[in-house]
Amino acid sequence: MIGRAHRSLGKGDVSAPRSRGRRGVAARVWGSPRRLFAYALAGALAYAYVYARDTACAAPPIGSAIDNTATGTGRFVAGSVPFTQFSNTVRARVSAPPPPPALAFYSGADFATPVRFGAPGAPLHVQAVAPGCDVRAAARDTLTLTIASGRALDMETVIAIETGPATGVFRVTPDLPTTGGSFGTSSSGDQVLATMRGDIVTATLFGCGAPRTDANLWIEPSGVVFAAVGGAIVPGARVLLVDLTGQGNGGDAGGPATVYELDGATLAANPAVSDATGRFSFPLVAASTYRLDVTPPGGWIYPSSVAATALPPGMLVDPQGSYGASFTTTDALGPVVLDLPLDRLAGDALFVETDALRPLAELGDAVDFAVRVANRTDGPIDSITVEDRTPIGFGFVSGTLRRVGSRTTAGASSAAVRSGGGGLATSGASRFARSRPKLLCRSPATTRARCVSRSAPSPPARLSSCASARAWVPARSTVRP
Repeated sequence: MIGRAHRSLGKGDVSAPRSRGRRGVAARVWGSPRRLFAYALAGALAYAYVYARDTACAAPPIGSAIDNTATGTGRFVAGSVPFTQFSNTVRARVSAPPPPPALAFYSGADFATPVRFGAPGAPLHVQAVAPGCDVRAAARDTLTLTIASGRALDMETVIAIETGPATGVFRVTPDLPTTGGSFGTSSSGDQVLATMRGDIVTATLFGCGAPRTDANLWIEPSGVVFAAVGGAIVPGARVLLVDLTGQGNGGDAGGPATVYELDGATLAANPAVSDATGRFSFPLVAASTYRLDVTPPGGWIYPSSVAATALPPGMLVDPQGSYGASFTTTDALGPVVLDLPLDRLAGDALFVETDALRPLAELGDAVDFAVRVANRTDGPIDSITVEDRTPIGFGFVSGTLRRVGSRTTAGASSAAVRSGGGGLATSGASRFARSRPKLLCRSPATTRARCVSRSAPSPPARLSSCASARAWVPARSTVRP
């Protein structure tokens, strides 16, 4: 019971009368039903929050209706009349979570056929199905994709636009152009993606119902057979893919691998033969452990003796798989992309030539003969010996044999000059030798004799064809003082 009257209060005011018989303050909230309802609703929400934190329950089935009505009670100041206020009823239904997004590359702007393989310079058509990013039911939404090339090291950021309100399908339009690049030529952010043979282009979407969603596109997944030194292409090599474990060919361990064409259903050739551009392909194989057995064309050796780090740049070389060792694929169905280096046979590549530095000679004249030997193989050659046979009627002048600009002590006789003990490094290396035989007599065979100097390197395993040089001797010659 209130002991004395207080001043009149406005809506929402709080009075703090002193009660009889005890100390303290008793607060009373006054106001309109609308404000009282707001206070009641806030209290209910606070209670629901605390209750939700302390209580766990199973989610209702998908499609279930959830109705919610808020109520609030109070007491009018005038006459202390109590009242109850009800809100409108709100209904929500339990819906299924949106499916995770999906990304894919397509063959054309109609987005009718998804593809896993492309070519350098071909445009990219990318589509994302992402209902989780359809946030505006009455408008077309957008999302951001990143597209990167693994070998060319290029990356572009593109915007995909929803095909219509609430479709959840987003497309990169216009398409993203590409260009055939090489190492160090890409420029990120120019809206043109650089790609290379054997590249993997990856489109990535973050969010929209999954932390990350990727789609991959192989760019011209083929291998190349090439010369380990110089990088020349080698056509006509027979390449057999062997399934070592049998996991990809139905259990035939050590047998030929089962290879499919790009459609994933048609069987492809195995073995393959490198074409005029040196290329071969095994488009799709199952995950397993494999080995490449190579039968090179004539004049070539596999595997190469040149280390992978010394090969020409830009090749797709694996230190194991490209050298006849085993390698493992992890894709459920993916291509084999390895380049294969070959070495040239030494017997076809050791080059020798000789020249007579004086075209005419008379009795008593000395004629210099120069011999050059070059290594055309892909590796070094040791212990090369060059034999220069002295022409008929000539005798070797002692001390005139030189090699690479310096005098040598190589053996010599009136019949032949030998220079040995040296070696040559890889392709292009050469060594020179000069000797000076002296014309002692005319050849009795004809009135105009033709003297021939022949040179050949040894041992026989490294022999090349002989080289010749000629000096003419007039029919009548006199010994000069």
